[in-house]
Amino acid sequence: MLWVGVLATSGGCRAAATSKPAVAPSRGFDVVERGETGPITALAVAPPFLWAAGPAGLRRWDLKAGEYEPVGDPPREDHDAPNAAAVGITSIALDDEGGAWVAGPKELGRWAPVKDALGYEPKGANSGITALAACRRPLQDGVWVGTTEGLVRFDEGRGFVRVAGLRDGSVTSLSLDDDGRGVWVGTRAHGVFRADGDAGREVTSGDSIALDTVAGIAKTANGTRVAAGSFGDEGRIYALTMAGTEGFRAPVGQHVAGLVELNGESVLLVGRRGEEQPHLLRPLGAAEFPPPGSVRFVPIARDRGTRWVAVPMPLRVPPEVTAVASSGEELWVGTRHVGVARAAANLPKPLPGSELVGDAERLFVGCLTRARCYVVTEGPGAWLTDGDRYRRVHVGEPPSADVIALATDARGTVYAISAESQPPALAVTKHSGGASEGPGTWQTVQRVPLELRAKQTVKATFAALSPGGALWVGLRVSGGGGEAVGHGAVEIDLASGHSVEHRPIRPDEHAAPDALPLPADLTGIRFEGSTTWYAAIGGISRWQEGQLRTWSENDGLASELVHAIDRGADGTLWAATSQGLVRFDGKDWRPLGASEMAARGLARDAKGRLWIASNTGLRVIEPVSAPASGAPAASLDVEHAPVIVAGDMRDVTVDGFGRAWALSPSTIALVSER
Repeated sequence: MLWVGVLATSGGCRAAATSKPAVAPSRGFDVVERGETGPITALAVAPPFLWAAGPAGLRRWDLKAGEYEPVGDPPREDHDAPNAAAVGITSIALDDEGGAWVAGPKELGRWAPVKDALGYEPKGANSGITALAACRRPLQDGVWVGTTEGLVRFDEGRGFVRVAGLRDGSVTSLSLDDDGRGVWVGTRAHGVFRADGDAGREVTSGDSIALDTVAGIAKTANGTRVAAGSFGDEGRIYALTMAGTEGFRAPVGQHVAGLVELNGESVLLVGRRGEEQPHLLRPLGAAEFPPPGSVRFVPIARDRGTRWVAVPMPLRVPPEVTAVASSGEELWVGTRHVGVARAAANLPKPLPGSELVGDAERLFVGCLTRARCYVVTEGPGAWLTDGDRYRRVHVGEPPSADVIALATDARGTVYAISAESQPPALAVTKHSGGASEGPGTWQTVQRVPLELRAKQTVKATFAALSPGGALWVGLRVSGGGGEAVGHGAVEIDLASGHSVEHRPIRPDEHAAPDALPLPADLTGIRFEGSTTWYAAIGGISRWQEGQLRTWSENDGLASELVHAIDRGADGTLWAATSQGLVRFDGKDWRPLGASEMAARGLARDAKGRLWIASNTGLRVIEPVSAPASGAPAASLDVEHAPVIVAGDMRDVTVDGFGRAWALSPSTIALVSER
């Protein structure tokens, strides 16, 4: 199936193809990364803004500020009539006047800045839109609209005008001409056209253009315009020269996913289907040998001596490209599973704000079977996944409540924690077991009122069950006129229903007798027999024999920004801090290794391996013998621990089947041992 995406190069558009989900092997593990529930369907960029559409609706990124925002109403499960301004977008084109033209299921419209916000203006009903290209002056010269039934031009005064000569066939790509008014049109199995005004003509001189789908049209460094796509299982390019069209084919199995202009060059995404990567496209001199690793394009007409070559670039993009866009200096792609990414040397750079992750800093997972896991990334809802496909589900939460965390007890029972706002409360539900998901699968266990100010919202920093059956939930609150702050933790006895808030006691407050004066910004918890350890933004605390002891930087702690605590690979207690790992020697916390990596998450699996979420990737350390108390852990080579998933990782957890789940700013990675 072909997904049509939009490529913005001076307002133009491009299409790309998709394939099966990608699984990346690494050091004896299989890794599956997901950021979206489906493909990015449209993409356009004009710095500083990048626009993308997909299952999460329409989004806009400010590339300079590193921020993103949803545009219009996001999709909803109970939304019978999708908002055409933001949902189901098939194409996007950006104009030179700051507007974003979008094609929804049934209409064309334009988003434009209105004071400090974005306003939407519908332009007219037209279904089956596949590609858009805004003229340089769209309000005067119009917008080119490719459809499944040919090409039309939208004119502010005349509405939709059919273009003569392009009334049949599906349009797959549009590329604005140099004059800013005309357009080059790629079609599905009908060749290439040039349109201007109300008329278009097919490019017919020279070789006949035989492409199942035209994936893009762009100019090379020497000014030659090239159309690219695939014919069956064979990538092809067609040079539109003054002497006529010249066609060239790649080896069987080399698929073309897109063609863009980048830094004055033509960049072709070519490779095995689903694994296409950026290549510089250029003609090859008569006596010139193709550079190593190049994809060679030989003449379709055997009597021609010209050859073309696609030379590998150091840039990398994720697998499963569905949409391509160029800002002129940078290459961007939309993908089937991991959202939007910038092509970069050695490793692509996904944008934050994907559908599954959003702004989440924490990841919660509860699995009933290997193929039936619930996932929460700080709300507002839960996902059900087999590790590959994700879909939004309810977990018994009250109406209007946000699901904020999951926890699993020693018997494998999964609990969900939701936050209600009116009045403030935590609702706890549990899965009743079994593989079905019908009514009664989730049962309400407890509802715990919270003492919050008006309009404050709640997120969870951790959720864990103690050996005695108490559910602990770390809390942060935001809103109500202030920034997000820690709110300690709530302890809920699931058997008796008794609950207590543990946090710093205000001077005017009478604390409950069993409330502990714990730090406000708690980030993690570890139960060790009768002792409980707490990680916090402020240090590490221990509750033991009725005494609370806290270690801070004044006590030699490398950093007070502590994000997690767990048993390390050597069996001793370790903690993750913004200045790397620290280890408890029985008296104090000491730095573990010389690494300055920021460690944000720890999780120990059943085999004793320690998984570390850090700014340098998801790392794993195999179990080793514990060193003597106070002795350096020389055998623990933390700095050179293997990276299983590259990138900036925010959190990690291990499920009941020994698999690691890791959270980055844009994806959830599931790591399984082969």
